[in-house]
Amino acid sequence: MKRLMNAILLSCRNATELVEKRRHCPLENTERVKLKMHLSMCSNCSNYSKQIAVIDRLLNKTSTTPIDTSLLEDKIITRIKKAE
Repeated sequence: MKRLMNAILLSCRNATELVEKRRHCPLENTERVKLKMHLSMCSNCSNYSKQIAVIDRLLNKTSTTPIDTSLLEDKIITRIKKAE
């Protein structure tokens, strides 16, 4: 019975690895079932999975237009020179 449970249940480490893997490619059926079971029982991993999904959504909404940081760089250099 213990061997069966170990084959079915994931550790939190393995669950987070599958959450990350799921972001980049589809999971196999067995992986998907194991992850779903783990997330239904583990609130920490479930929260992590939700947070990653939010982060991904927010990153996808951001513009891909490069930001001009030259003014910020000038301010930083000016402050460094004043501190010397």
